[in-house]
Amino acid sequence: MNTYFCPTLHKQKYFSQKSVWHDLKNTEIISSQNVSLPLYDSMNVDDVVEICEIFNAVSSLCVK
Repeated sequence: MNTYFCPTLHKQKYFSQKSVWHDLKNTEIISSQNVSLPLYDSMNVDDVVEICEIFNAVSSLCVK
Protein backbone atom coordinates (compact mmCIF):
# COMPACT_ATOMS: atom_id res chain seq x y z
CA MET A 1 0.00 0.00 0.00
CA ASN A 2 1.25 3.46 -0.85
CA THR A 3 0.37 6.85 0.41
CA TYR A 4 -1.87 8.83 -1.85
CA PHE A 5 -0.03 11.14 -4.26
CA CYS A 6 3.52 10.57 -3.12
CA PRO A 7 5.08 12.98 -3.60
CA THR A 8 2.17 15.36 -3.38
CA LEU A 9 1.40 17.23 -6.59
CA HIS A 10 2.80 20.55 -5.42
CA LYS A 11 6.20 18.87 -4.84
CA GLN A 12 6.42 17.33 -8.30
CA LYS A 13 8.77 19.18 -10.61
CA TYR A 14 6.23 20.64 -13.05
CA PHE A 15 3.76 21.77 -10.40
CA SER A 16 6.41 23.12 -8.05
CA GLN A 17 7.62 25.38 -10.86
CA LYS A 18 4.12 26.57 -11.80
CA SER A 19 2.43 26.77 -8.41
CA VAL A 20 1.93 30.04 -6.56
CA TRP A 21 1.56 28.10 -3.28
CA HIS A 22 4.59 26.29 -1.94
CA ASP A 23 3.85 25.76 1.74
CA LEU A 24 0.90 23.38 1.88
CA LYS A 25 1.20 21.84 5.34
CA ASN A 26 -2.39 20.59 5.42
CA THR A 27 -1.86 18.85 2.09
CA GLU A 28 1.21 17.11 3.49
CA ILE A 29 -0.62 16.04 6.65
CA ILE A 30 -3.65 14.71 4.78
CA SER A 31 -1.51 12.93 2.19
CA SER A 32 0.53 11.20 4.88
CA GLN A 33 -2.62 9.90 6.58
CA ASN A 34 -4.35 8.38 3.56
CA VAL A 35 -3.85 5.05 1.87
CA SER A 36 -4.52 4.30 -1.76
CA LEU A 37 -5.90 0.78 -2.03
CA PRO A 38 -5.66 -1.27 -5.23
CA LEU A 39 -8.57 -0.70 -7.57
CA TYR A 40 -8.88 -1.99 -11.10
CA ASP A 41 -11.62 -3.17 -13.42
CA SER A 42 -10.62 -6.85 -13.48
CA MET A 43 -10.75 -7.27 -9.68
CA ASN A 44 -12.76 -10.21 -8.50
CA VAL A 45 -14.19 -11.07 -5.10
CA ASP A 46 -11.09 -13.07 -4.15
CA ASP A 47 -8.90 -10.03 -4.88
CA VAL A 48 -11.08 -7.83 -2.70
CA VAL A 49 -11.05 -10.37 0.14
CA GLU A 50 -7.24 -10.64 -0.02
CA ILE A 51 -6.81 -6.85 -0.02
CA CYS A 52 -9.18 -6.53 2.96
CA GLU A 53 -7.34 -9.25 4.88
CA ILE A 54 -3.98 -7.59 4.28
CA PHE A 55 -5.34 -4.15 5.17
CA ASN A 56 -6.94 -5.44 8.37
CA ALA A 57 -3.73 -7.24 9.41
CA VAL A 58 -1.60 -4.15 8.80
CA SER A 59 -4.05 -1.69 10.33
CA SER A 60 -4.37 -3.78 13.50
CA LEU A 61 -0.64 -3.24 14.05
CA CYS A 62 -1.18 0.52 13.93
CA VAL A 63 -4.01 0.75 16.46
CA LYS A 64 -2.87 1.81 19.92
